[in-house]
Amino acid sequence: MQQLEKTPTILVRIPYSKNFTNTTFANVVGRMWAARGYTAVIQGTRGRYESGGEYFPFKTERTDGIETLAWLEKQPWYNGKIGMWGGSYFGYTQWVLADKVNPGLSALILQICSTDFHRMFYPGGAFSLESALYWAGASVINGRMVRPILTHPTCGLS
Repeated sequence: MQQLEKTPTILVRIPYSKNFTNTTFANVVGRMWAARGYTAVIQGTRGRYESGGEYFPFKTERTDGIETLAWLEKQPWYNGKIGMWGGSYFGYTQWVLADKVNPGLSALILQICSTDFHRMFYPGGAFSLESALYWAGASVINGRMVRPILTHPTCGLS
């Protein structure tokens, strides 16, 4: 059996449904990082892309992200360095793991991301209907709105 080269890892956690556009995006991003010597791991957040469970924005990103970091640490190509990349919600998936150690993140590459969602939806104290409508529209899956749920099955990684 051939020994895998140990490389730094770029983790990108995407909150999108699987379709042609998003699959193309994931392939381009993965190849971009791989061409630069990284192992690229593109993971759908819970209930998105090919990940199991039910999607509920923000609720399980930290727990699922911690499980993903633990999984990465056990991989034969893992060299001890993990970076994350992305903007908007991708950025949020990074912020919720920024304090983790053993394994922890070596680098965060954030763009267009907030750590204060109240201020994002109430800039200057006034409700931002545009932001709320955008998020509501983005949270429609298969023609129905995402609904709050109280429990989730565990996030399985193989």
